Amino acid sequence: LIDLDPHQLGAIPAGGGWSIKDHLAHLAVWVSSAAAIVAGESRPAAMGVDEGVWAEHDEDAINAAIEAAWRDRPALD
Repeated sequence: LIDLDPHQLGAIPAGGGWSIKDHLAHLAVWVSSAAAIVAGESRPAAMGVDEGVWAEHDEDAINAAIEAAWRDRPALD
């Protein structure tokens, strides 16, 4: 990954779906969730997900909220 430029990291694959940066953001947010569990903190807060979305227990909605929050961030920040 280190050799990829921002365009490559942010490119949406043919047929749609998540870019590499989207997948990396997704993994980072879920790691933050695990750290919150260990620390006894709020998982939704650690993930930046609204409590109402979290309360629905809908992983697709949670993942969509994560994607929306990270979508416009540059690949290399």
